Amino acid sequence: MVTVRAAAAAIVLLSATSAHAQTESAPALTPDQLLPASVVRSGHHRVLDDVRVEGYLAEVDIESDFGTYRTRGLPMILLRVHEVETLAQAVTHFERENQRLAAELRGQLRVGADSFVDILASPLRTTAKLVDQATSNVNQTLREINTLGADSPAGAAGAGLRYESLMPDDPILAGHKRNAARQLGLDVYSSNPRVQDFLDAVATARSSGQAGAGAITVALPQRAERAVAGGRVQATIEAAVAQRPPGELLREVQAVLEATGVEPALAAEFARAPTLSPRHKAAIALHLRELDGARNPGAVVETALAARSEIEALTAVALTRMLARYHEAVSPVVELVSSGHLPVAVSRDGALVVALGFDVLYWDASSARVFDAIARHASDRGYPRREVLVLGAVTQQAREQLAALGFGVEAGQLLDR
Repeated sequence: MVTVRAAAAAIVLLSATSAHAQTESAPALTPDQLLPASVVRSGHHRVLDDVRVEGYLAEVDIESDFGTYRTRGLPMILLRVHEVETLAQAVTHFERENQRLAAELRGQLRVGADSFVDILASPLRTTAKLVDQATSNVNQTLREINTLGADSPAGAAGAGLRYESLMPDDPILAGHKRNAARQLGLDVYSSNPRVQDFLDAVATARSSGQAGAGAITVALPQRAERAVAGGRVQATIEAAVAQRPPGELLREVQAVLEATGVEPALAAEFARAPTLSPRHKAAIALHLRELDGARNPGAVVETALAARSEIEALTAVALTRMLARYHEAVSPVVELVSSGHLPVAVSRDGALVVALGFDVLYWDASSARVFDAIARHASDRGYPRREVLVLGAVTQQAREQLAALGFGVEAGQLLDR
């Protein structure tokens, strides 16, 4: 079996020769080509038609009852749409059932001069106002959303506490907040300020004696992401995040990683990583545990530690889930190889499996050089098969060129459709 060091060295190698095939530019896409219909639009949001592809990631604007979100990467797009739909249903419920809490929320969730309730009554009615206020309200919303690190360097002052600081100092209040988030299917560590405002208001109401605040069930379409083990892993993640304060959760994450064979020093570094939230860390650790006995599990941890933004952190979670699904449904993973942002696995049946966190893979000079190098490495080491797993879409030209290099391609690995 190829050694980890040799494989990593070969995978990061970029060929100095020019690509043998004609390259293509980033494709023009519509939201419907990337996303299920329920994610593209609803009564409370709409993904605008202008899809911008840069660096293999898609960037879109999501117009919603809470403002306009400029969102990059499929995992983040899915997260923001889920948040909008969940909050819309929850606040509508409170308008009917809990006027006291609804009054509090009216003061928290606003777009410009319009209250959330007013916007709900006429979905997307404030489009013109959002455009008119582009230099104030929309940009402020984008700044708030990016505050927690969509592009913030991991070493920024205070970065290590940016997620943990979202938890109230009062442990009772913090417990109410985590439980409310779990009941509504929200991430208590979300960087969306609208989600944080909502959860804080619900937690405060509960701690002041309104025990039923937030005790509702929202009826949303099934989550679009593919699940592992019939959803068991996701349920374990939800329970762990809800039941444990950040410090305790991170100690458990470290213990889980060490139990899978990750070196203690690397597991401790992962638990301290500022760019990954406690939820990101729990999701990566618990999905990695599903690879039962695969050699060098620290390779996945090293790949996740390379994340320098929240977008990359969410992609690291999605890639780990992708490998766990491959292990479960296709062929057991027996070894993992780290290569910066490019997690690579070796399966029991001898396949070299490359996992890509791309929204769209197209055949440009960079992808041609990288896959040419990987193909040479696979041939030199005698792997009988080579496969590429892609979160999103793959262009026809990329499929043809990858096939010519001997790669099987499995696209759409993020979405269950």
